[in-house]
Amino acid sequence: MEMGMVGLGRMGGNMVLRLLKRGHRMIAFDRSADAIKAHEAQGAVGARSLQEFVKKFEGKPRVMWVMVPAGDPTTQTINELVQLGEPGDIIIDGGNTNWKLALEDAARVKAKGMHYMDAGTSGGVWGLANGYCLMVGSEESKSRPPVATKVSTPLTDNCMAQAFCDRRSAWPRSSVMSEADSMPIESRTSSSPIPEALSWAASIC
Repeated sequence: MEMGMVGLGRMGGNMVLRLLKRGHRMIAFDRSADAIKAHEAQGAVGARSLQEFVKKFEGKPRVMWVMVPAGDPTTQTINELVQLGEPGDIIIDGGNTNWKLALEDAARVKAKGMHYMDAGTSGGVWGLANGYCLMVGSEESKSRPPVATKVSTPLTDNCMAQAFCDRRSAWPRSSVMSEADSMPIESRTSSSPIPEALSWAASIC
């Protein structure tokens, strides 16, 4: 699979390395040229601007993970990716965005015909070796059953994903904890790109 990461700090950078080790094609962008070079040396495809970042994808829809500080940096990055992306592309916010702002971000993304996933990520510097814990929120597509009915598997000690459906309300309608390493994405053949994006949650853990 192919994914792009915006933000190569301690979290985003190690997430890229973990995915590279699992054989994924990773496109890496950061404001630091040194961070880009370091990840290119590990096999990532470096990009020196968000424009170049979007162009580096070989396939579509693009899966673009934003791992920058919450607040204005995240909002500005998402806005630029909305301008540069195309309908069907997926933007994942891996930061600690306030849920009210996340709903606003999701609305702007959806207006472009793109898809938004909120994937609060924890794991710190230990995530590279032990995996990450994710709290995932996405739209609920009519073309597939709710995520919560598809990704439920036993928990492990070091990694779990909590899938939240329908973030149009302040609280999710349904949720389930699952072991992301063996998350069964049974509806990958549906017209919705969200199941494919959820497979990234499986890979990062």
